[in-house]
Amino acid sequence: MTAWFRCLVTGSRDWLDEGVVYAALDAMWTGAIGGDYAGLIVVHGAAKGADRMAYRWYRSRARQGWAVAQEPHAADWAKHGRRAGIVRNQAMVRLGADVTLAFIAPCADPKCKRAKPHGSHRTTHCADLAERSGIHVERFRPIRAVVPVGLPSTPSPTKSKE
Repeated sequence: MTAWFRCLVTGSRDWLDEGVVYAALDAMWTGAIGGDYAGLIVVHGAAKGADRMAYRWYRSRARQGWAVAQEPHAADWAKHGRRAGIVRNQAMVRLGADVTLAFIAPCADPKCKRAKPHGSHRTTHCADLAERSGIHVERFRPIRAVVPVGLPSTPSPTKSKE
């Protein structure tokens, strides 16, 4: 029980559901500890969105005494320019992981010419790269409630005149 389980988290900057990130990381930690690992290392890209949620999960669980560590990999925009996110993703995958959790929101790039809907580009790239490298990838997508148009609305409660 000396090895630590490496969990690479990649996620859209627009990811909103922190509960899904927490539940997925809780499950990974439980599996790692049950699998006789010493703890869980959260490898993330140190960006807003799902990466920041993964960091907050790490901080919360560390305060509770869980065997967790983090390995942030911030993109070096000054050095790599627009390719910084891709270079960072390649480095994280190259370092290896036992699993990748990919939190993929729909593409929100107004300049994107690809047919919609499709997932955010850099998160999808990192997940695909991890898969090609032989790392198991769990992909998460947001759940949206769909309300049919034209249904009568529920009347609001009214006070009775008694």
